[in-house]
Amino acid sequence: MASIHPKAAIELPAAVRPKRSEADASTSRSDHDASTLVMDRTASTDSARPLLANPVDFARQWLHKVPDDADKLDSGSSSLEASFMSSTVTSTLSRSAKSPTKFRPSVSAVKKASKQGLILRRAASMTGEIPAIVTASEPSHSLTATPSVFQQLEKANQPQWKAKACDLLDGTHISCAVVFITLLAVFLDDFRLAVLPPAADPVCVGITIVILVVFVLDTTAGSFVRPGYAFRFYWLIDFVATLSMLLDIPAVVNGLNRISSSSSSIEANEVSFLARGTSNTSANKARQIMRVCRILRLMRLVYLYNQYELHKQVRTMEIQGGLTMSKPAQFGQRAALAGTRVGQKLSHLTTRRVIIGVLGLLLFIPCFELGSGLYGDYPPMNEAGLEMLHDMYLDTGNTTGFWEALHAYQGSSSYRLGLKMTDGLHSLTVCNYTFVDVTNTYPYRSYELLTVQVQTPACDLQQWVSCLVTTAVFDVRWNSRFGAALNLFRSLFVIVALGCGAVLFNNDSNRLVLRPIERMLRKVRDVSENPLAKPETTKHHSDDPQMETRILENSINKICSLLAVGFGDAGAEVIANNIRSGGDLNPMIPGNKVVAIFGFCDIRNFTDTTEVLQEDIMEFVNTIADIVHTEVALHGGAPNKNIGDAFLLVWKFPKGCTLEDIARVTSAPDSESIEKSSKSRQDSELDWQIREVADRALAAFVVIQAAIKRSQRLQSFCQRGDLLRRMPGYQVKMGFGLHVGWAIEGAIGSKFKIDASYLSPNVNMASRLEAATKQFGSTILISGDFVNLLSPALKRRVRQVDCVTVKGSIKPVDLFTYDVSLDRIPIPAIQASQHSIAEAAPAPPNVTFSMKAMENEFIEHPDLMSTWAVTTPFLKRFQQGFELYRSGQWAEAKAILEETKGTRKHLISGDVVVDGPSNTLLGVMSQHGHMAPKDWAGFRELTEK
Repeated sequence: MASIHPKAAIELPAAVRPKRSEADASTSRSDHDASTLVMDRTASTDSARPLLANPVDFARQWLHKVPDDADKLDSGSSSLEASFMSSTVTSTLSRSAKSPTKFRPSVSAVKKASKQGLILRRAASMTGEIPAIVTASEPSHSLTATPSVFQQLEKANQPQWKAKACDLLDGTHISCAVVFITLLAVFLDDFRLAVLPPAADPVCVGITIVILVVFVLDTTAGSFVRPGYAFRFYWLIDFVATLSMLLDIPAVVNGLNRISSSSSSIEANEVSFLARGTSNTSANKARQIMRVCRILRLMRLVYLYNQYELHKQVRTMEIQGGLTMSKPAQFGQRAALAGTRVGQKLSHLTTRRVIIGVLGLLLFIPCFELGSGLYGDYPPMNEAGLEMLHDMYLDTGNTTGFWEALHAYQGSSSYRLGLKMTDGLHSLTVCNYTFVDVTNTYPYRSYELLTVQVQTPACDLQQWVSCLVTTAVFDVRWNSRFGAALNLFRSLFVIVALGCGAVLFNNDSNRLVLRPIERMLRKVRDVSENPLAKPETTKHHSDDPQMETRILENSINKICSLLAVGFGDAGAEVIANNIRSGGDLNPMIPGNKVVAIFGFCDIRNFTDTTEVLQEDIMEFVNTIADIVHTEVALHGGAPNKNIGDAFLLVWKFPKGCTLEDIARVTSAPDSESIEKSSKSRQDSELDWQIREVADRALAAFVVIQAAIKRSQRLQSFCQRGDLLRRMPGYQVKMGFGLHVGWAIEGAIGSKFKIDASYLSPNVNMASRLEAATKQFGSTILISGDFVNLLSPALKRRVRQVDCVTVKGSIKPVDLFTYDVSLDRIPIPAIQASQHSIAEAAPAPPNVTFSMKAMENEFIEHPDLMSTWAVTTPFLKRFQQGFELYRSGQWAEAKAILEETKGTRKHLISGDVVVDGPSNTLLGVMSQHGHMAPKDWAGFRELTEK
């Protein structure tokens, strides 16, 4: 039966299940509530034919088609038709452009149905897709799956009513209206003063009030429904723009004037507050900045343009597809075509920084101008007063009134500019007579003295006798210096503004786009150099929104990790070569010859276990694989292939190791001086590394057996009743084989599917050694070539059990074993035997002692110390019997092997344990009457694989 698809299920509430008779009576009422007409429109016909007019009739037809599934329902499932016709059916049928007959209920509806115990899922039928019934005693993982990262990008974080209100508020019609009203707000007051007569002022005031109300409503509504708008940057811009409208209303202006100054005489019906021509220059600048905020509301034009472009794309898709989308579908398509979050964020930050920069320039640039009025007002009487003195002297001459006017002019010529007085009268000549002459030896620059001159008309006619000239020279040195200082600060401000703007803009692009791309490129480069290295995870703040660049980074990390896991050590070169090359994908690269240790292990009784466990077999195998892979990796190896019930493991020697190096280590003498603790000078560092790899490989296979017995999860399988009835006393057991030699490492397969693995007779030898463990009653069989690489201390723990030739080879192979007993490994306690593993409580993770640093693992590791099954005297006695067997003295060998067959004891109970290798050799000799064949050469042919 097909798996349940979240979008292909119909929810049937278990809470509403009337009887069949009641269902028949309520059909007419439920048909209207539960049915939906699905139309099939094609390009070849303009008519629409109903494919599914009523899901009730559809269900009735289906019930007769699948009677076998009906008994899978619970006690209330007999009223299936009534459940279909119930008015509480929350599933819906919607048409898709590509598949018009699919059921499309919401995911929440499917989850609800799964909890209530009844789900309909898709299955193939006569004319379309019809649901099949399955029971749901517990929620299905496929239905409650975590949304993908792409769904999270589209996920709304606000209630549905707010989303709809926001869509309405930012819709095309309202946005166009707001843009038009904003244009009125920007130009209305200037247009009134420039063009309209005073009689139109009341109408303009009324329009201004309407604009103010619209701005207030738009800002208030947006504060409630727009996400991230309230009391943020754009809200502040809109708030200032709304406040600026108050300054265009005369009543508000008059009130502010009365509050600010009782002596103000500005008429509200002439000009608005802070009007043109006022002496309050800084206030006028502030008013202009507030009016600029109105212009910023026209940013909606950009939004409208984007909506127009998206609408064009949707229409193009409709024309190309020959379909007509509904309005909700069009809206969803426009949302899908909208810019990415990264683009939206970058655009938002760029726009905001531009706005802040423009407002900053408008606000601060006037502060660096002398005429801004912030540092002092230039006296308007300097030139006009000089003309008055000139005319008074011509009319009255040198009189008392003239002198009073002269003193008044002299006192009013200077004014305070910043911290000092400036424009003091330096010299004054009236009608060619000097009245003021300040003696100053300071060397003035030409522009530090300001000269104002008035003369009679005779001077213009060059009648020099009657030409009278009045000249005033002002000391503007401080004015010049102060202006230069303001220019200096203005230049610094522009430099700082440009620098900050460039840094901020670059920081936004770097943070959102460039740095993530650089990190992704660096990760890809690292993978090309070392495909097996674990990618570094980039840390992000938990409050950061989910950005597309972060999804790409995480996806690259996962892809690299999956490549490493899927291809393994053997496929590292395939990954690296394809990433480094700039061409097309080429997995079929030449192989590499390597020298390594190959291990093969197999799960015993796997066929019977699979037949019993059924779907639970995957978890069973993966639990064992987790133990095998973990211990192999902790012991320096690498998992290569998972072949159902078997695993191929590889331990590579240090880079550059050759067969000659292996031969040198093999031929090295065994002596007490060659111990890990002594670091013999006779062996090179490479030789010690080779021995270390061999010791770790054997240790891994021993520890795996202990870890499997100690696994609580595996014990929960072993105690299942159905498994124990099939195989009484069942325990998870495995066989292991180890061999060393060369192999070709590379990609095996075609462009459609490849596996990174090893091809070599040595790999096959490891597999055959594992298979032979069943004949010898041992869990581990190792070849003589591998034993020669072990450290001397570990060699004394293994024993040779036979010498054979395998199929396809005439070269004898020495077979050794490392005796393992799990008697001292306790079986974990399981609370209760469960029929289904899904009902069991989650087991703790597998316990391993291999993570601890050890100098000599075989005398420090708890599992290795407690699992060695034999003693040194037993090994020596068995060795005597085996040498007799090998030399052809089978009668003498029989006596010794009969002794060793029953010598071993259970490590806990003390019961006799039959020695498998002794029993096997006795069986071989018994086939020949315990007499060696005449052609006996010390080895036999291993007939079984």
